[in-house]
Amino acid sequence: MDDVIFIGLSLLVFAAVLSIPYYFSIARPRNLANGVGINIDRGYLVGMMMRRISAMHIVRPLVRAKEHGLDIDIMQLEAHYLAGGNAEYVVDALIAARSAGEKISFEQACALNLAGK
Repeated sequence: MDDVIFIGLSLLVFAAVLSIPYYFSIARPRNLANGVGINIDRGYLVGMMMRRISAMHIVRPLVRAKEHGLDIDIMQLEAHYLAGGNAEYVVDALIAARSAGEKISFEQACALNLAGK
């Protein structure tokens, strides 16, 4: 019985140790360097890793969106990515539309991206 508990705790510590460098390599340096206030929970990043989602495809566009003052949630970007879209293209389109003075919603940009435009 003690061996099972020891093995379970060892696996938990091992998983935590593996997730710490992943978290700091993706979320923190870019956020701190740009002064963007994004707080991504470590558990969320581990969940993304378990769902086989490349966090860089989500975090990078999220940081760009926050830099340009867009109100986009990480879950919206992840849902679009899981639907087969490219979150970076959507954020770029929203930034371009905003600088051109056009109103386009996140959902419209996602629909255009999924339609291949």
